[in-house]
Amino acid sequence: MCGIAGIFASQRKLLDKEILSCNQILSKLDHRGPDNEGFYQNDQLFLGHKRLSIIDLSDSAKQPMSNEDDTVWLTYNGEIYNFVPLREDLIQKGHTFKSESDSEVILHLYEEYDEKCVDFLEGMFAFALWDDKKQKLFLARDRLGIKPLYYSFEEETQVFMFSSEVLPLKEALGEEGEYDLTAVSHFLQYGAVSSPNTIFSNIKTLTPGHYMTLEGRELKEHPYWSLAKILNKNIKKSPEIKDLKKIIQNVVNKHLVSDVPLAILLSGGMDSSALVAFSASNPDIKLKTLNISFAEKDFDESLYAKQVSEKFNTEHYECLLLEEDILKYFDAFLNHLDQPSVDGLNTFVVTQVAKEQGIKVLLSGLGGDELFGGYSHFKLIHYLNTAKKVLEFCPKGFHPPILNCLTWIARNRNLKGFGRLSYLMDTSFESMYRVYRGVFSKEQIAQLLNCNVDRVQPALSLDANALSSYMDKAVYLEFDRYLQDQLLKDADVMSMAHSIEMRVPFLDHTLIENVLQLNYKYRFDPKVPKKLLYDLVGSELPDKSVFRKKQGFTFPLDQWMRGVLKSRVEQVLLEEGFDFISKKEIEKIWAQFLKGELHWSLPWSLFILNAYCSKKKIGTSI
Repeated sequence: MCGIAGIFASQRKLLDKEILSCNQILSKLDHRGPDNEGFYQNDQLFLGHKRLSIIDLSDSAKQPMSNEDDTVWLTYNGEIYNFVPLREDLIQKGHTFKSESDSEVILHLYEEYDEKCVDFLEGMFAFALWDDKKQKLFLARDRLGIKPLYYSFEEETQVFMFSSEVLPLKEALGEEGEYDLTAVSHFLQYGAVSSPNTIFSNIKTLTPGHYMTLEGRELKEHPYWSLAKILNKNIKKSPEIKDLKKIIQNVVNKHLVSDVPLAILLSGGMDSSALVAFSASNPDIKLKTLNISFAEKDFDESLYAKQVSEKFNTEHYECLLLEEDILKYFDAFLNHLDQPSVDGLNTFVVTQVAKEQGIKVLLSGLGGDELFGGYSHFKLIHYLNTAKKVLEFCPKGFHPPILNCLTWIARNRNLKGFGRLSYLMDTSFESMYRVYRGVFSKEQIAQLLNCNVDRVQPALSLDANALSSYMDKAVYLEFDRYLQDQLLKDADVMSMAHSIEMRVPFLDHTLIENVLQLNYKYRFDPKVPKKLLYDLVGSELPDKSVFRKKQGFTFPLDQWMRGVLKSRVEQVLLEEGFDFISKKEIEKIWAQFLKGELHWSLPWSLFILNAYCSKKKIGTSI
């Protein structure tokens, strides 16, 4: 796990100031790779690398790394879990290796298969590879977007720059590029900026499951994997539990390989408990588990984590996080925000605790809810779909009074979730998705940004419309938007802030392909939480890890924002002010929150956005 950066000027020699800019990016990525650094440079190209040593700790695995004749160079961030069999196959084909690292496998795969090399890789990765013979820069990103890769391309000067993080790249580009309405409105809609955009107008992200080539003056992006295609296979047969169990066991075993201390983040929920169960069957591993507990009982799952730890005989560490403790993490968390996100504080805290315990690799159950239908709203979408169909039979003129009446009833009975039914004024699937995943409505965003509602662009991918099942559409959007644009971004940035590699076994693409190609009726049962995962491992877990209300690894921010964090949030929202958001609307939203009329995510989103803008001192184009 590392930090990578580079610059390529296809039509001229690099200038000294551009090389300096790239070195400045690397200096800002020290936390991602504190163990070593390196660079490769020619007249047109600079590749840089900051290394976090996980596999093959020797100097022979340093990067940037070259092939035997120095005609191909690589800077790479990630873990390739199937590198051992790939290495053996490449040796049989005549390739010579100088290290035991997974990095070198990518080099020789490229020599053997050119751009098709990505098809062979199992794992999380983002890399840039220079082919000197073809004068081609080749960049690729893993299928699920676990590892980030950001870039900027100035067509006029033909200068291309890339980095593992947005802010170092933005600083290197100087004052060019401002926040734009699309990125800000996407954040306000769903709590994160939607790919391929970033918060800055001149920086983009390479799409997950894509690779990019830059030859001469031509920059091209190519897909090599598609979640929509997997879902569209829709195999209508019951799964072979024995075969699936063998697949997931193999996946977990690969994720346990490490030359440095490793632990599992054990929340006490079903996903992390299942990871412990599968890991415990590996006789070569003495498991360590880590849990964050709370005084607020509605958020505390430590009892369930202890039960799992005792059952599987793990070396367990529990950290009690009190309300006043959050202050010692808060400023550092805000400083490490690479892009505004309503999530990430929990990952920042738990990875700092892991670092204090000497852990360098942390396994997480992230992705289990998306893969196995664990979110409670997967049940809700059935009812929303029914409501949507009923509304479609009513003349549109009746929609507002019906939904306003339901919203009024929900507000007066404090049914906050049902209060979002007002989003169904629009009966599109995007509107239905917004009911359970949205933060602000388009109308609210237009008021906040002082603009016409037509300027608030939708943040969802149109690919979801190609799926026939409403459940598969929801699964697709959970992966494509919530997981990739928010959870995985935050997991990467906040774990790497502490030089910790976070691994996510449930997002292994071979496992995803075997699960999501099944008809959703075999993956989801409203009466049994995560039925398929339960069939795989439920009988081995304590009953309370399976048959209880889902909690999720979240912090009690609603309470803390009224308590220890109140003055900090108010200072940012009410005193520091926004350059481009209505102060009157902010004051109204904060007052409604304090009265208990709004969910905490609304004022928290505004706080995060303004805290980010204030710290980065960058303007907007709105």
